[in-house]
Amino acid sequence: MTSPSFAHQLVDVGLLLLLGAWASLLLLLEWRRRPQTPMRVPRLYAQLRVAIDRAIETGRSIHLALGSRSLPDAADEATVAMALVHATLQERDHDATPNLVSCGDGTLYALAAGAAPTSAAHAIMLGVEQAGYAVGAWRALAGQRLAGQMLAGPTGAEGLLLAEGRIDAAPDGLAGAARMDDAGVLMLGSSAWVVGEDYYAASAHSSDPSHTGGLALQDIVRLLLVLVMLAGLALRLLGWWGI
Repeated sequence: MTSPSFAHQLVDVGLLLLLGAWASLLLLLEWRRRPQTPMRVPRLYAQLRVAIDRAIETGRSIHLALGSRSLPDAADEATVAMALVHATLQERDHDATPNLVSCGDGTLYALAAGAAPTSAAHAIMLGVEQAGYAVGAWRALAGQRLAGQMLAGPTGAEGLLLAEGRIDAAPDGLAGAARMDDAGVLMLGSSAWVVGEDYYAASAHSSDPSHTGGLALQDIVRLLLVLVMLAGLALRLLGWWGI
């Protein structure tokens, strides 16, 4: 014969399942009734798209600055920078005016030269020190009218110098930083920037729309984690799990 406590537990489980089904149905109906909200795009990537379109229309170049840190010291940031380089080069593969990819380190130069076809970009290595790299960039950009400038690599103090030298050459100064100590410097001379997690999402925001599936997957994983925690809490309250 079924004990009263077990019967009460069955009733609790049934009520919990009914409540969950009712809440799921309400959420589904609400989701179908509301218009689909577009994915949030940071201002930097929206302006980068504008700069790419401007470059194609006017035949001007985009300056992509990869910084002066070595690849072993900032491999993750350099990988994100190269994703941005690929995104801009794909748009201008058949354009007559190549983009300018500058760096201040030999390892970054090897990476940029290998990823930048001569028809779409021109990779140059400037001074190996921060000040020397910034001054070299000023000289390389002297007299040029750019469609935009993106500080995309592991830049430090030289980023502020590059941003200040950009004012007369490019209408947009964009910057991305993974480290907070670099972000404060880059924000001073940039019209748009991203920091931290948004910086690492560069390949999804700036590449083919299919790449945004990775961002959607992150949201789905977060939702699943919340549901698992709620299920665990319900089992714990019912006394079916835990001590």
